[in-house]
Amino acid sequence: MTLLTIDRLSAGYGRSRVLHDVSLTLGESEIVCLLGANGAGKSTLLAAISGILPTAGGEIHFAGQSIVGIGPGAIVRRGLAQVPERRQLFGGMSVEENLLLGAFTVPSKAEIARSLARTYELFPRLAERRGQTARSMSGGEQQMLAIGRALMSEPRALLLDEPTLGLAPKFVELVLKLARDLREAGTAVLIVEQNAQAALEVADRGYVLSVGRIAQSGSAAALLQDDSVRAAYLGGHAEGGTMETRLRRLADAFGSQSTNPQTPSA
Repeated sequence: MTLLTIDRLSAGYGRSRVLHDVSLTLGESEIVCLLGANGAGKSTLLAAISGILPTAGGEIHFAGQSIVGIGPGAIVRRGLAQVPERRQLFGGMSVEENLLLGAFTVPSKAEIARSLARTYELFPRLAERRGQTARSMSGGEQQMLAIGRALMSEPRALLLDEPTLGLAPKFVELVLKLARDLREAGTAVLIVEQNAQAALEVADRGYVLSVGRIAQSGSAAALLQDDSVRAAYLGGHAEGGTMETRLRRLADAFGSQSTNPQTPSA
């Protein structure tokens, strides 16, 4: 069953349009990854889905209802939470205080206590450091805290924006394992990730965003074998070059394609 449907979405900042007729879907208990070069519009898309950024056209449906224009708080109450890029924690507040901020939609103290207990069970290190300030933790620990804060609202779907950025390998593995565990527990995950190899290995499906448009989509297995994706992300093209060069090459390759590709059904 499709949980999140984005249909011909356009959005941007002021007069600058960033997204152009973007369409994608996220099914229940599914991991979908979104790949793209820096500046392709990935974080803009998540901001629009979360209600942080107004849309300029198109539609967003979550659990069968439109969420366009209802505001970020109402979207979280519907069951859709985001973990922002670079975590955006309150550094001077404790681990537990940061977690409790994520429970602002939970109606009762008893439910908040249960959510907190579940989060500490999922991240034992956070339980050990519940009184420690967020800024004093390592980058990997802060990422755990950011994810835990989002999970405090008990979402049906989780948006992860560059969750492994700057993390040590052991924390990269932990984050990706968590995504799989959440899927198994019934939570859908939309993940924006520069580590394309790891993201595609954990995802069910993927999309490539190029200059604000969906340039390509398909199963994760198919994208892993696609020559253009391998050239841009996986170093599998004879021309090689830096990561940014390969990403720009992919954007050029798809720049002339249709602006309204078919979105696979969930």
